[in-house]
Amino acid sequence: MEIILLIVGIVAAVPVIYFIWDRHRTDVHAFELDEDNTFFTRYICAEYKLSGNFAIALYNCKVINKSSRTRAIKEILLAYKIRNNKICTDSHILLTGSIYSSHEKDYVNSIILNLGADKIVIMNWENMRQQISKSGNLGEGESLGGSLFFVLETADFEDIKQLATVKVIIRDYMGAETKHKIQVKENWRTNAENKKILHQKFIQHDGGDLEFA
Repeated sequence: MEIILLIVGIVAAVPVIYFIWDRHRTDVHAFELDEDNTFFTRYICAEYKLSGNFAIALYNCKVINKSSRTRAIKEILLAYKIRNNKICTDSHILLTGSIYSSHEKDYVNSIILNLGADKIVIMNWENMRQQISKSGNLGEGESLGGSLFFVLETADFEDIKQLATVKVIIRDYMGAETKHKIQVKENWRTNAENKKILHQKFIQHDGGDLEFA
């Protein structure tokens, strides 16, 4: 009788053990970063307390569900250290404008990167936070794509020069959390002091001219 009760107890404990193990797995989410389209820039928004600070833009990232269970992404954060201060922040939602894509034959969400007097259009910018709010569950192997923009707590370029690594933290509604260490590339800092993204709505007219709101 005691042996039977022991077996029943072990069987009953299996789901609990699996839940604890599954929640603390470190390989639940994969994170794909396009290193060639990652860069530092200043962010300008008069109503925002961190206006003028540096930000890091991660264009066209992808989160992949690597587990066998269906999962819904809850949030994606950035952890970093400046002057021995550990900071963790959520991504910022950028205002986008509409630019016509000849490839897609339609207008697509875009942002403008100001580099001195030049304006560089970055097309197909989809804020990851908005993508998360619209997405449902991800099955095994399914992915969620979008772009991330994190405003950092510094306006000093010396701090950016000292930033060697950052961590992308992905959390889902099942309680799982994964941390993805990213080595900062030197070319991400190129011209960062002269780059600006403005909190500004815009639209492209038929003739190609941009109108800013």
